[in-house]
Amino acid sequence: MHKDDELFLDGLIESVNNKSRYKDLSYKSVNTAWKSDIFKDVKFLALENQIALNQQFRKIYTIFNNLSKMSVSDIQKEYCKNKSFAKCYPLDAIEADAKYKELFKQIIDALKDKNKEIKPKEEN
Repeated sequence: MHKDDELFLDGLIESVNNKSRYKDLSYKSVNTAWKSDIFKDVKFLALENQIALNQQFRKIYTIFNNLSKMSVSDIQKEYCKNKSFAKCYPLDAIEADAKYKELFKQIIDALKDKNKEIKPKEEN
């Protein structure tokens, strides 16, 4: 076997090994009823506040970060790592944990009803 062929095969094997570390390099979020409801509520809030959807999500994530022991980005990183995904979306990570999912919904409900108090559950 020629040296060039060996280098090509080594590169091919390394590429396959790198890809097999992750379940899916082209991660796609699955639409769930919970996420559909969240998007509807966040769109409503964005329209009410006359801001872009991504800005409304940032505001909610900021509130979440202030109320939770873990930040949204840390929850996302942990979820991706545990699921062996190269990347994932914050809402998927939040939805996967019941206490974070509940806190996120409480924040949105409180923003919709400005008089409602947000009470995060105790984290262990």
